Amino acid sequence: MDNHDKSFTDYASEVTQPLPNLGALTFQLFLAKHGLTILDVALAAQVRLLVVWKITCGKPIKPVQAQQVRNALLRLTPSGYRGQILVDQGTFPA
Repeated sequence: MDNHDKSFTDYASEVTQPLPNLGALTFQLFLAKHGLTILDVALAAQVRLLVVWKITCGKPIKPVQAQQVRNALLRLTPSGYRGQILVDQGTFPA
């Protein structure tokens, strides 16, 4: 059976690899380009290391934490970071 003989259901059952989170990759490349570690960013942003790690993995963080990280990167680099940081739009306890 060649590819022309396959039906949609044949393709739908195939296991595929998930696409990489481009926002996370962009953030990782930005840190590498500027010689920064996640610890450098966490200390400058005054957030927990886990917060910056979540950004590198494409996991959502609180909007206030995202702003703290952006502000820190603006102080640490010439241009700051303008890429995607995934934020959780849900409600958080105070």
